[in-house]
Amino acid sequence: MAKRLLNFLLDNIVEHRVVVRTGKDNFPAFSLYKKFGFILSRTWTLKDGLSIVELQRGKD
Repeated sequence: MAKRLLNFLLDNIVEHRVVVRTGKDNFPAFSLYKKFGFILSRTWTLKDGLSIVELQRGKD
């Protein structure tokens, strides 16, 4: 389901930058985004200790 959603999203808004965020330890999501050409743009840790990653793809 996630692959289909990303395919639809990227096929329909190609000319824009797409930003996604997920937990740093969410390896399935992180791997999927990397396969779709997303690049890590930043990482931070919330007050409760959860690490978040932000990835982006496309133009500004």
